[in-house]
Amino acid sequence: MKVQVDKSTNKTHFMMFKDLLRHSSLNNCVNVWTGFYPPRSVASYPDEQLALEELMVMMFEQEINWGDENFQAFAAFSIKRAAKPRDMLMRFANIVFTNRSVESIPNWQWDKAKKFRSTPDLQADIVIMTSP
Repeated sequence: MKVQVDKSTNKTHFMMFKDLLRHSSLNNCVNVWTGFYPPRSVASYPDEQLALEELMVMMFEQEINWGDENFQAFAAFSIKRAAKPRDMLMRFANIVFTNRSVESIPNWQWDKAKKFRSTPDLQADIVIMTSP
């Protein structure tokens, strides 16, 4: 069984990264990624707080569903590989903010009807890094 972040609104990774690019900064994403600063302490207005809170929840989802434990799916980003599953989201955030475009993330998965992008597919061309 996997944890799903937000089935009620069908929010996808693509939509979350769009919101982050529109309302926040890479620096604030890093502050949330480290776990040292909660979204409300780094964000100055509600739209940014919400975008960073969604990032935080998606990071939590990554930590539960992906990793080295028996109940988790395989993860290229895991403790045994000197990384954490949430590092993958920060790698993608780094791509988005560096290029100022969510579309710059390669290898998007599409919904079944091919109407919208949903989740980035980690491919070999994405270099593992433990910090943005």
